Amino acid sequence: MTRAAKKEKFFELKRLKADEGFIRVQCRADGIFPKPVMTLHSQQRRIPEAIVQSKQEGHLYEISAQVTLPELEKPEEFSCKLHIPLANYTTRRETVFYPDLRKDTKWKDTVLLNRKGLEFSTHIFKQACFSAPISPKGINLRTFIF
Repeated sequence: MTRAAKKEKFFELKRLKADEGFIRVQCRADGIFPKPVMTLHSQQRRIPEAIVQSKQEGHLYEISAQVTLPELEKPEEFSCKLHIPLANYTTRRETVFYPDLRKDTKWKDTVLLNRKGLEFSTHIFKQACFSAPISPKGINLRTFIF
């Protein structure tokens, strides 16, 4: 029997801090009826079974799923599927998480004065160099990968 669904009023997928060398991916939704099911997926790797918690307040449900994974080495697409079986309703959130470029890098900010005016540069050694000349016409951003 299909029941009328109370669609989620809040639904998010985000990355949280975890222990050194790991990330935590969390998906949360609330304001849902009837009882939902939630799963996490990645395009690049198999995700172990997530820890899923749900609770009911009144007739509405709140649900979350989270998993701890090794730190990202390259950009990775994640998705969270929210499914209400009794209502035949499914929705999802998708996002790309990027590796933390600040990990194991040394940041150095410099301000240079040259003929073109003032130039502000942030160097990330062994990773990238970001340079933004400041001019009356605005800021021009350049990126160099070493």
